[in-house]
Amino acid sequence: MKNLYLPKGMSLDSMPFTKTKDKEKAARVLSFMIKWYALSEEAETGVQVNSRFLRKIAGGSYTRITGPLVEKGIITISRSYTVGKQSKIYSFVHNVTELDCIKISGNRRRKPKADFPKFLIKHFNKLTINEGAMDKEEVKKAIREKKSEIKKGKKAKNMKYVDARYNFSYRTIREKDWLFSKDENGRVHTNLTSCPRALRKELRYNGEELKGIDLKSSQPTILLCIMKTGTRECKEERIHKILREEMRCVNIVLWHKLAELTTRQGFADFQREIEDGVFYDAFMEKLPIYHPFKERRDMVKKEILKCFYGRGNERSCIRKHLWEAYPFLKEAVKLFKPVNQHQRFACLLQKVESHLFIDLIATRINREIPEAPIFTIHDSLYTIEEFKERVFRIVREESTAFLGFEPHFGYE
Repeated sequence: MKNLYLPKGMSLDSMPFTKTKDKEKAARVLSFMIKWYALSEEAETGVQVNSRFLRKIAGGSYTRITGPLVEKGIITISRSYTVGKQSKIYSFVHNVTELDCIKISGNRRRKPKADFPKFLIKHFNKLTINEGAMDKEEVKKAIREKKSEIKKGKKAKNMKYVDARYNFSYRTIREKDWLFSKDENGRVHTNLTSCPRALRKELRYNGEELKGIDLKSSQPTILLCIMKTGTRECKEERIHKILREEMRCVNIVLWHKLAELTTRQGFADFQREIEDGVFYDAFMEKLPIYHPFKERRDMVKKEILKCFYGRGNERSCIRKHLWEAYPFLKEAVKLFKPVNQHQRFACLLQKVESHLFIDLIATRINREIPEAPIFTIHDSLYTIEEFKERVFRIVREESTAFLGFEPHFGYE
């Protein structure tokens, strides 16, 4: 980031330090916390920061910076952590609702690394957001609904970070303070990937509204693609390579197990529902009539992904129903999650997803329509009305060729 972001009313002068350099270090720590709240949905209770990273932004003796911030009641530090396993959790004491943008001399935005796909960011400087977007009723409603969802989950103290997320997204786009990074799974992260859906509708490119297309039920769809890879001739050798990298036990035995699972009870229904684009809705119909998520598609999707990616011991009110509806799925998920390496399944699906949308779809669009502005958000892609038909056609063609069947898409 080229700017720093602090809670409303806080400035460098209000930092509990005498030296200007220490004030700037403290501001960087607080700005990083706000950035992390905005970029990570999992950081609802605070920010876990390992000491190695903290030394980069606050210096070797970082406790000299964090200590006074705690004493003055600006942040708190959780003491319940395990050395080498869990970092300390840093949280703001008071609600963070609005932000102030602080410009510091010498604080420059870093350029993306060499392997970052530059064609994905060449159009960003023409991207704007409507003035006063935070005051729109639709945005306010989205904030209220998010807080209500958190409150129902009995985590009311986490509501203070919702405003910070929305305000951070709005301010960084308005200031053209672009964030570009690429993680180890090939996923590209920008201001748009962390931008809430309600705010995305306020985005403009040269004054034009953005049009989006996204792959419906993307993670289950990619899982189906991987399972079918073992039973058909796969044109995309990249899937095999990704599987070998993520699943070190990948061999003829695994392929045999995958092929065997495709004959199990529930797979035919799973495949048909994915190909018809109704997987989540079809599963909701299989839930008992009294189930609290019977009409909550957003929560059903969230819980299914928890069953996919979690360690397996998390509390979930749909896990039992999911395994009963698709008996093969329990074994398939277990197969992709070696003991003490549950995160490998998420990495596997994300790598395949990023290969599809970045290496295949976005690369082809840049090659055939280089003048078209495109913005990717993991399993979706945005452009403007002028190029919508051509861009969306490429998305559909590449997805169908890659997956082996014609998937369903949502449009915005």
